[in-house]
Amino acid sequence: MARLAPDAGGLLLLGDVNILYASGTLAAGLVWLPREGTPLLLVRRAQERAGWESPLLLASYRSYGDVPGLCAEAGVPLPRDAPVLVDMGWMTWSAGQLLQSRLQGVRLVSGDAVVRQARMVKTPWEIARLTEAGRRQAACLEELRAWLHPGMREDAIFRKLERLYSKAGHDGLVRISPPGRAVPGCVSAGASGLLSTAFDGPLGTVGRASAMPFGGNISVIWNSGDVLAVDVPFALQGYVADRTQCFWDVAAPLPDAVRRAQECCLAVEASIAARLFPGVTPAGLWEEARAMAASWGFADSFMGSGPDQARFVGHGIGLEMDEFPALARKFDIPLEENSVVALEPKIALPPYGMVGVEHTFVVTPAGGHPINDGNLDSIFMEVESLNMMWF
Repeated sequence: MARLAPDAGGLLLLGDVNILYASGTLAAGLVWLPREGTPLLLVRRAQERAGWESPLLLASYRSYGDVPGLCAEAGVPLPRDAPVLVDMGWMTWSAGQLLQSRLQGVRLVSGDAVVRQARMVKTPWEIARLTEAGRRQAACLEELRAWLHPGMREDAIFRKLERLYSKAGHDGLVRISPPGRAVPGCVSAGASGLLSTAFDGPLGTVGRASAMPFGGNISVIWNSGDVLAVDVPFALQGYVADRTQCFWDVAAPLPDAVRRAQECCLAVEASIAARLFPGVTPAGLWEEARAMAASWGFADSFMGSGPDQARFVGHGIGLEMDEFPALARKFDIPLEENSVVALEPKIALPPYGMVGVEHTFVVTPAGGHPINDGNLDSIFMEVESLNMMWF
């Protein structure tokens, strides 16, 4: 706040994930963070639970109209002579209008940049949870590898991974902004991975249905000679590890085009991960990744193809799957130490599917430190009994 909004009198948080971040409880309510004074958690329900889970000063309210009086009673009144920051990106239009109508005389302005940049830098506590999520995710993918064979349906593979994740402690919910959205990830066999969805990412899928273009399709089969791409994030205590794993059946000769595209993605990931230093501009890393893919001959298929090419090569991750920073064009907020970034270079390769990798890294003075278990330099791992490999 002091750096980005020095004239603001405080920050009012209403988005549930931001309330969790600031208070320690996923409350139905809001948090008032005054520039000076004691933060206040105001809840509409489950006050007893909020008292157990949050160390903040607590008050109960019924409507937004109660908020000014409760803040004043707590000794941290809402200012009338300075703007109040609000996390507008996490509110619906109607909720924002209602809030403003109940806080007469209080000038509300966007505090989204303040919130996003604060959450961009992770504490050791957060990094420990992200690392453990990555470890459990890797273990589940190893178990999946031992079970897989060509001829399986996408939906069966996805359901198997769901069971493995559940057993490993996956929350079952991966949050993504804007509010109210959650994504289960996807399993994409062959050309299914080339079918774009409304989700802004390179890997596509047929999905379960038009109303749920995620997960795996009950009719699409993974055939020998096609890429199987598995991109299903793992959440632990709210914190998300993101990883994409592609599989190939060794019974089918590996085409040079597939090998070369995968090698390109590995090279891009390794190069960009090595440059994840504090102070580096994400937009520059995006341009480096694009130029590197173009030098391999994949300019038109890097991060997808046609008008649906994704315009980023990585994204911040934490309590949500799309936090700051974005390794994308025009994103010029420098990386900071202990930011956490998922790098996901991918290449659309008809008719085989979408190839690529994704691992999650912590920004350090020595470059990106991976939190996902596994060998990042290896293309293939063989399972002789099932006659398949992954890359």
